[in-house]
Amino acid sequence: MEKADLTLVKSINEFIEWASQFNQGGYLFRGVTNENYNISASTYRRLENRVEGDEGREVNFEKFVQINRGLIRDVRLQDMDWKNGRKLRDLEILAELQHFRAATCLIDFTYNALIALWFACDQYSANATRCGKVVAARTDQEHQFREVTLELLEKDIDYFFFGNDGRTPQLYKWQPPHQNNRIISQQSIFLFGAVEIDPDQECLILGSKKQEIRESLEQVHGITEAMLFPDFEGFARQHNQNAPYTQLAASQYRKRGNQKLKEGKFEEAIDAFNEANKVDPSEWSDYHNRGNAKERLLSQSGATSINEYKGVIADYTEAINLNPNNPVSYFQRGTLIASRGNAHEAFPDLEKALQIAKRIGEERYISDIQQKIHNLEQSVRQFHSLTRQNSENE
Repeated sequence: MEKADLTLVKSINEFIEWASQFNQGGYLFRGVTNENYNISASTYRRLENRVEGDEGREVNFEKFVQINRGLIRDVRLQDMDWKNGRKLRDLEILAELQHFRAATCLIDFTYNALIALWFACDQYSANATRCGKVVAARTDQEHQFREVTLELLEKDIDYFFFGNDGRTPQLYKWQPPHQNNRIISQQSIFLFGAVEIDPDQECLILGSKKQEIRESLEQVHGITEAMLFPDFEGFARQHNQNAPYTQLAASQYRKRGNQKLKEGKFEEAIDAFNEANKVDPSEWSDYHNRGNAKERLLSQSGATSINEYKGVIADYTEAINLNPNNPVSYFQRGTLIASRGNAHEAFPDLEKALQIAKRIGEERYISDIQQKIHNLEQSVRQFHSLTRQNSENE
């Protein structure tokens, strides 16, 4: 395919239009930062005397396989072929090595064209200003790609490259088990069996638009480096010397705080909402949720005095100040005050919560608030009744 015939993509919408042609058939995608890169296994780049762009080169296939065979052998010799109490098969060892950027025969592809686009738009590589490329390879034709089943996974590496008769080459696709979160996040699948894969279609990504496209991928589709590399190594990658320093967004701290709150890790939730408040002190829900985390933590510790809950009340109050039309903070503050024995002080908050909930149509809160007010009124009547009886008996 001549480069003049290739689609040149300048925006994410243009890319989506190009990718829409692949909604029929089992296509996989890969993105590279340089339009001149072939889709080759990283082991290929380790072969001696290989020169990029040398079309007349001969491939030493036995040497190519030997490098991968040697990797597996050396991992086993050093007793590093165990994970989660289980001995890894040959392909699983190569997948682990690939995860840590070793050069193997496996070629990373993804089911998701937008993820491939993200990799093609790397802004920090040496090719940041050059045109990138996304390729599409169809792999649902059995005569071309053979699926690696659990039975095949037991085979050694030589089987995959030399076939049953020791001569027949075969291309394979392998959806690895969930060995790590990165494979899940990147919707990864490996192709292998040859030093290079010839794609069915490809498009070019204009170099000057890479940053703009990445920003669109993050803002519109939520594809970020943190999402694609959700592990310790990925975190380190985000903070390498070439990456500009950027503080986490308040939304990221907020997401962490909400998750820790769900998990019942209240101290960690409070820390996360503290950080969110530092970045963006104007979000009412951060104060409300921090107050919720504080209240539940104090309750766990057995705190009973209203004075011990002053920080909680202060958070609910700030949430109300920032958003006077949210019934949940009034309800939470009133409920807390009532539970500490101050029923009369709780009524204004609960009645305000009911008034707002009715006005904005928050049906899910209305019945809860009405029930809380009813129960509180009953408690107050019972208290006054007991007080009168005790007075008459004296």
